[in-house]
Amino acid sequence: MSHAAGLQMMNTMATASMTVGPSYSEADDAGRRKEMAKEQALEESIQKLRMNLTRYARANDRRMVLRSLKDVRQLSSLPLDPVPDYDGSLEELEHELQTEYVTINGIAFRPAAQLRTTRNNTALTTLRSLCDKLCEHAGWKQQPEDIYKAIVLRIAKTTASADPYFQLNSFLGSAELLLQPIEASAAQKPSVDIAAKTDSSVDSSSKEIVPIEVNVYASDGNIHVTIAAVYWFGLFRKSDVKPGKPWISIEGHVKERTNLTNESAVRSLCVKLPALY
Repeated sequence: MSHAAGLQMMNTMATASMTVGPSYSEADDAGRRKEMAKEQALEESIQKLRMNLTRYARANDRRMVLRSLKDVRQLSSLPLDPVPDYDGSLEELEHELQTEYVTINGIAFRPAAQLRTTRNNTALTTLRSLCDKLCEHAGWKQQPEDIYKAIVLRIAKTTASADPYFQLNSFLGSAELLLQPIEASAAQKPSVDIAAKTDSSVDSSSKEIVPIEVNVYASDGNIHVTIAAVYWFGLFRKSDVKPGKPWISIEGHVKERTNLTNESAVRSLCVKLPALY
């Protein structure tokens, strides 16, 4: 190839690169604009909700507060951050889970205090054994203790309920209202899905005990976990002199799917509220 031909080819390639390049930039810009529009719409929705909540809370109009909350479709599926690392000890989280009802791969476990013996039939004992077997199946990439700790971190209320609370508080917290975690026994009934959908796995109106549902399995050399849990929150009016029961009780249904091998995760929060009547 002659020197002139080489220069011509280089110029042609440069021209082609310049022609193709902007299309990627335009696609990126379009994606960014779309995300910015979604964020702006969400922010506007939150601001409108806060204004309505403040007005109706001052008027002690509980029904209109519920109506306002049900109009916010984002509350039917709020994305959550992955559960963060915990500065405390694993034993603290294990002790907390000993008081919970848990199902592991479809097998139900009562709190340890309700069992005659906790030697071999607690949820955590079963979870450890399951992690051992799955890691043996997955091979050298997985350490049973690491998998066990990762699951405990994701199902203990102290660690798992933090982000749902902060996400809800960003919507509901105001000068007139205070959001606080509550026990299930303090929640009002019946509750309905804010998206007007029925979840057959959870009967919110019965106030029966809702266990933490854990499913752990291996696939293609990776270990996965799915988790479903319910956390209760109370919305209190700050103007109430003696706040006792929550003015409005809220159920936060959290679902998570995590690949424990590469730590990719999807978590979401679905809000359920008391019925209007």
